[in-house]
Amino acid sequence: AFAKREISMNRKFTPFNTLAITIVTASVTVGGLALAYKPSQEPYIPVYQPSVAPSEYGISTLVMISETEGRAVINLDGFSVHVPFTVDAFQDSYGVPGSEFTAVEVQQLGEIKVFDANGNPYNDFTDHVDHYNINQLIKGYIEKHRLVEAA
Repeated sequence: AFAKREISMNRKFTPFNTLAITIVTASVTVGGLALAYKPSQEPYIPVYQPSVAPSEYGISTLVMISETEGRAVINLDGFSVHVPFTVDAFQDSYGVPGSEFTAVEVQQLGEIKVFDANGNPYNDFTDHVDHYNINQLIKGYIEKHRLVEAA
């Protein structure tokens, strides 16, 4: 009937087969671990940059020459800044009856002259930020003291 056949699988021990299987297994394992490893990043520490102190502004004097023109002397970080300016006045309100007031908008700053603490002329170092702040100072001072009235 049926003859028994023995099926043998690799009965012989060969050092080459064992070494090859070990190397393949080790390389697959090391490769998998290498791909799975994600090193933690060092936290970013920014380079120290000294902070710049904001400028200090203040009105020393402000004189209206006419309804639309005036001159101001602004104290800017210990320097005296002489500024001629023109303004436009108009009626405004807060939207509530009885809250009407004369609002002012600075139209133009004239030639700016800067003097040091001793009154010596100094090169004009003002920039657009200084001009904006000077406009706001002039506007606020005129509105607070009601130096102009809208027609």
